[in-house]
Amino acid sequence: CEVITQYDAVRVAWDVVGLLFMLYDLVTIPYIFCWDIQPAGVTFAMIGIAAVFWSIDIFMNFQTRCFLGGLMQVKRNDVGWRYLKTWFTLDLAVVCLDIILLAGAMPDLNGMRAMRLLRLLRVAKISKLNSAIVDLCTSFGVRGLMLVIAVVKNLLFIFLLAHMAACFWYYI
Repeated sequence: CEVITQYDAVRVAWDVVGLLFMLYDLVTIPYIFCWDIQPAGVTFAMIGIAAVFWSIDIFMNFQTRCFLGGLMQVKRNDVGWRYLKTWFTLDLAVVCLDIILLAGAMPDLNGMRAMRLLRLLRVAKISKLNSAIVDLCTSFGVRGLMLVIAVVKNLLFIFLLAHMAACFWYYI
């Protein structure tokens, strides 16, 4: 089994599914946190499916080539060490958090609420996807698309700030 590139069709599809799970978390985690809703039914199932997905994602990241100093790393050891030094700790922490939440191992409601909010740390991986999108656009020579993505990204950031301000105002 050889190490795959981040541009392989399987890896790109995997990253798109990961982005969808991140977007789902962006919507549901604050909703569950603010209104103190206990996950049940579809929400509980989605948390379980996401936990399985992100667990497999850890193994996928050990198999995905990366750039280091402008050079593509093709050796499995180099790829693994690079992942261990960068995203592994965050990925493992959030997956463990999902498993603890699914198991219901924390009976303290305030602790559970704080742990649910910590799952938003997964959203930090969007920066990893951003660099992959830029690399992909550059390799295909579609620089205009990069400009559109930058504008949409800035608009989404402004929307996020306005939304957070509104939530904070509601909380007061």
